[in-house]
Amino acid sequence: MNAEYLYLASLMNIPEFIEKTKLMPKHFSEYKARTIFTAYHELLQTFPEAGYIELSTELHRKDLLKKVGGAAFITEIYQQVPSGAKIEYYEKQIIEAWAVNRLHLASVGLERDRHTKDINELIHDMTEAINEIQGERTQGSVKLNDMFLEWLDSSGNPPKEWNIGIPDIDRYANLKAGELYTVAAGTSVGKSNFALTIMLNVEARIAYINREMSNNNIMTRVLSNITKTEHADIKKIHTTRQNIDQVVRAFNTISDREVYQIRSNVIEDALLEAKVLNAEIVIIDYLQLMKTKYAKDDIYSQISHMSNYLKNYAVENNICIVMLSQFNRGMSKERPTMYQTKGGSDIEQASDVCLILHREEEKLMFGIDKNRNGALTKDDKQLYYEPSTHTIMSLGAF
Repeated sequence: MNAEYLYLASLMNIPEFIEKTKLMPKHFSEYKARTIFTAYHELLQTFPEAGYIELSTELHRKDLLKKVGGAAFITEIYQQVPSGAKIEYYEKQIIEAWAVNRLHLASVGLERDRHTKDINELIHDMTEAINEIQGERTQGSVKLNDMFLEWLDSSGNPPKEWNIGIPDIDRYANLKAGELYTVAAGTSVGKSNFALTIMLNVEARIAYINREMSNNNIMTRVLSNITKTEHADIKKIHTTRQNIDQVVRAFNTISDREVYQIRSNVIEDALLEAKVLNAEIVIIDYLQLMKTKYAKDDIYSQISHMSNYLKNYAVENNICIVMLSQFNRGMSKERPTMYQTKGGSDIEQASDVCLILHREEEKLMFGIDKNRNGALTKDDKQLYYEPSTHTIMSLGAF
């Protein structure tokens, strides 16, 4: 099969690619491929996870299935590739073939019209064709003056940003749409409690990606934090009138928050769920527990791909991604850096902000090691931390 059908087969494997595809129906030279792409593109707008079976059903509903070769042909296309790994390569081939064909048609038109149009009209027609081809082949590139005009248009609508609710951190680096915010810490230092602080303090639609904790565990932490009841005593919270009042207060706090848990550990699938939820902030707890479909199985290749993918996803979808990352076990007692995480250099390079959480004796300390759009901490600062109630706040706020 040619590139058009191999692209369609790849798209059936990774339908979420439709969000960034450069292709339109005009790029497909074959009627069947163009018809299938058009129907599939429309279907994915309302059913983002639709595969080849749903596509066959949609073509049948539109009375197009027989015209494109039937359900057997759709299945045959799907079976042409084992994954969507080469989808961008097939996409490029289709655009290049379309560009050559477009230029050929323009040349034919020039020859046809050279006796009926003056030279200026002929130049105009050919220029239009060349500009169209150049526009298709340079999608994604932007001239500096166009960037400046876009900046002027958007200057009255700055990107969304949110305070975490810990003033000592917010004065250095709060959360911003379009940014990747990395929080690195060792085991049992407070990564998940930092995520909990964001979920309870920030008024935004939040998707929380976590596979380690059960729903009951998460809710126990939430109740413990809001009521300031020790984790071990949460089960007794309903036994007194005073405690019942605390439960009501906790419920009211939770009701005011739009927070959703996602349990998938495949980064592409989890982000697709977050997109369906229209999440403004996505929290990943934590990176080393996630995996991607599009990299080798070794941890370093996986983390390198996911780090860059998450940064690009944040920019393209104008959301903030908070990525928790764990330091290697068995580290020395010296102050940790990003290079003490698996894939740390790739994580740091992709991130806009790198915040380090670590312990000095019994104290919880933080430092901003990278801040693409703001200041760094000259020295690490202490936070108030009470693990028994999962509470993190500025030291002076306690």
